[in-house]
Amino acid sequence: TRPVMRSHCHPPDLLGLETLRQREKRPGPSQWDGPEGPEFLKTPLGGSFLVYESFLYRREKATGDKVYWTCRDQARMGCRSRAITQGQRVMVMRRHCHPPDMGGLEALRQRENFPNLTHWEGPEPLQPLEFLRTSLGGRFLVYESFLYRKEKAAGEKVYWMCRDQARLGCRSRAITQGRRVMVMRSHCHPPDLAGLEALRQREKAPSAAKKKKKKKKKKKGKSKSKN
Repeated sequence: TRPVMRSHCHPPDLLGLETLRQREKRPGPSQWDGPEGPEFLKTPLGGSFLVYESFLYRREKATGDKVYWTCRDQARMGCRSRAITQGQRVMVMRRHCHPPDMGGLEALRQRENFPNLTHWEGPEPLQPLEFLRTSLGGRFLVYESFLYRKEKAAGEKVYWMCRDQARLGCRSRAITQGRRVMVMRSHCHPPDLAGLEALRQREKAPSAAKKKKKKKKKKKGKSKSKN
């Protein structure tokens, strides 16, 4: 360390210092590829929290394959931290003005990993489950916009695993029994909304083609009866 020879004739420029520190922390393109991928947890209202470095972010908007997030405590504490996710990559734009809420994070993780077993009791939900055909003739389970592939069946229960288990290493599992669903682990990625919509459109296409064929048959039958 070097000794300070003379005292300053002015107070420290705290604003300029903070600006430089923020610029230092602003990540460059190379910081997209960090070793820690994103974690997602369900909000009480059914949305998704992004968890990164033990901080919670709330989804703000999506543009293309990028999703923009704001700190969960933006309104309560005025925190201006932002994050962007692109697949498994995360970029944090500003640092937080508060420590992470480790107690709240742990509570969310516990609720995610140990779902309320009372969902299996009482009458079945009125809303039927959604299933979509796979390209090989199997079925996907659709739940909260995520796609699950059938793993096995045991009695009345059917066990499902995330469609992206092999590609992204996602360990989310679901169990269905009639119209009931229990999700056992949270996903490590956001839902593939574009892929889900493509599957839904493909599901609708065959039924539309059948309706056209029926209309043609009816027209032919009418023309024959006239003759």
